[in-house]
Formats: sequence, C-alpha cells, structure tokens
Amino acid sequence: MQKQSKLYSIFNGAIILTLAGLFTKILSATYRIPYHHIAGDIGFYIYQQVYPLYGIALQLGTYGFPVIISKLVADYAATNRRKKIRGILQVSFAFLFVVGCTIFAFEYIFAETIAEWMGDRELTILIQIISFSFLFIPFIAVIRGYYQGLYNMFPTALSQIAEQVVRVGTILYLSIFFVHHGYGPYTTGAGAIFGSITGGLTSLIVLFLFVFRTKTNSKGMFQRIKKADVKKIVKVLVIQGLLICISGMGLLFIQLIDSFTLYSSLTAHGMAEEGAQILKGIYDRGLPLIQLGTVVGTAFSLSLVPVISSAIAKKNLSFVVEKVQLSLRLSLVVGVGAAFGLIALMKPINMLLYGDSHGTDVLQILSLLVIFTTVAATAGAVLQGWELFSHL
Repeated sequence: MQKQSKLYSIFNGAIILTLAGLFTKILSATYRIPYHHIAGDIGFYIYQQVYPLYGIALQLGTYGFPVIISKLVADYAATNRRKKIRGILQVSFAFLFVVGCTIFAFEYIFAETIAEWMGDRELTILIQIISFSFLFIPFIAVIRGYYQGLYNMFPTALSQIAEQVVRVGTILYLSIFFVHHGYGPYTTGAGAIFGSITGGLTSLIVLFLFVFRTKTNSKGMFQRIKKADVKKIVKVLVIQGLLICISGMGLLFIQLIDSFTLYSSLTAHGMAEEGAQILKGIYDRGLPLIQLGTVVGTAFSLSLVPVISSAIAKKNLSFVVEKVQLSLRLSLVVGVGAAFGLIALMKPINMLLYGDSHGTDVLQILSLLVIFTTVAATAGAVLQGWELFSHL
C-alpha cells in the first residue's frame, strides 16, 4: 500500500514537471517576439549576445544539479538513511557555492574581456548583471533537488513557473520603460537582462517558503561527514551533474559560439558595426522559431513519458522499450514535420512575427535544428522519467 502511494506520488510528480517544463519553454520562446518589436533588430542582437550566459546558469540550477541531488537524496531515503541526507545537502551546497561564486567572480571581473571577445565592449555591463545569476545556483539547485528526491515536484514546478513569469514580466516592462524614455539600446538590454536577477530572486523566495513551511528538526543541523563520503558526493556531482548539464546545452552552445564568432567576424571583414548588429539581430530571430517548433514536436511525444515512467516502476521492461521507441519515432516524425513546415511557411511567418521578410533564407536553414532539438528533448525527458523510477 505504501509503495502504491509512493508510485502515485512520483507519477503525479512526473506529470507536474512535464507540464511546468512545457509552460516555461513556451513562455521562453514567445516573449522574444514582443521584445524584438520593442527593441528592434539591434536591441535583439544585444540581448541575444549575452543570453547564453544566463541560459547556462538556468540549466545548472534547473536541470543539471537538482536531478543528481534528487537521485542521491532518493537513494538514501529509500534505504532508511534519512539522517545522512542532511550531509548530502551540506556537501552539495558547499560544492555548488564554490562553483557559483567562481563563475560569478570570473564573469564579473573579466566582463570587459569577455565583451571584447564578443567584439562589442559595450556589452560589459550586461555580462556583469548576468554574473549575479550564478550566485543563486547553490540555493535553488539544493532545495529543488531535496524536494525532488522526496518525490515532491511541486516546489520545483512552481518555482520554475514563477521565475520565468517574473523574468519575462521584468524584461517587457523595463524594455518598454527605457525605450519610452529615450534610453539607448544597451541600457534597454541591461534592463531586460536584469530580469534574470528578479526571476532568480522570485524562484528563491518561492523555494524558501516551502522550506519554512516544512517542519524540520534543527538538532544536529550541521553534521560531520567522512572524507570518503564527501569525495563520493563531489565525484557524483562533478561527473553526472556536469554530464546532464552538458547534454541539455546543445542549443545554448550553438548560441554561445555565435555570440563569440558571428558579429566579430562580420566587423573583422569590413562590415559596419551597425549593419553587423542588425544582421546578427535578424539571424537571432530563428531562436524563438526553433524553440516553438521544438515545443510543438515534444508536446506529443512527452505525453508518453508518464506512461513510460509507470511501466518502469512496474518493471515491465518490454513495454518500456516499445514505448520509448514509439516516443522517439513520434518526436522524429513531428520534428521533421515542424521543421519542413517552418521552412515552407518561413516568409509569411517572418513577416507576421517580425514585420518584414529579412533573413528568410537563413531562418529556413536554421529551422532544420528543430528535428534534432525535438528528439534530444524527448530523449532527455524519457531519461528523467527513468531516473525518477529507477530506484523503486
């Protein structure tokens, strides 16, 4: 009976996380369209140049380390070693605190150098603002990982939704405010990037509200941990955590490479700065379209994830293999359809969303990415479902 209740709790959690993930992906894709209309191609270029740095922080605090921490917590909880969970959280927090502070210090101190590598020194202040996002990682990742390890996905889902709603609201409000009052595109971009701070703070507040509502015994809050256990936990965080993070950063890495190469290459080969900025801004229009296509492609296949997770829990491996194959085939078919649909309709879509048809041919080529991002997103969701149930 207890196992049945546990299974039901995890099953609901898988659905909650799936729905929250879809919502945040849709929101993340759609807000860029009104922002482009507010800030223009140059403003969009400025924002997209530094966005991948925030995307990395988001990936570390949302998908990578929380999943690994939740696995460690779940393993210890399943073997009635709940007292050692506090030690896991202590080591995880200390490790991520060092990582977050190191990345923050590097980005903040060398922001001007990074901006010069991107070919635009005026991006310095935006990079410095984004660097603060990494200070939230240890708090957000550890709390999310703790609750996910206890099969309570609601704090993670609610904090993700609240973070993105506040972030997008900040971006649109401040960009409208700065443009209306005659500020330049870089100030407007800095205001938009500030949304990463307000979003992170909101997520942290939501998570702390859950922590304060949870009755915990303060006795023995800090436990002495054996060096062997510390090394084991850190090794898991470094190897498995980073692998999960990297596996979900394919599109981010593409954007990051573009940020360091595209604009600087255009200006190095004689193009005027303003012309290069406009061209990069037009090129960056493809990202929302790729994300929307990916959401459409994964929405159908992700509906099978709870079914797969349930089969894993029941140890019905033949059914799991069948449904995983079906899920991947479905994502491939829908991804191909979405990609070629975007290619065929790109000109009217470009005019409808952005007001002109500039860069249509380039955006058509970029649309092919939808095939790969759809399959990758589906595979990642299936693996996460496997991870949730694997220790039952």
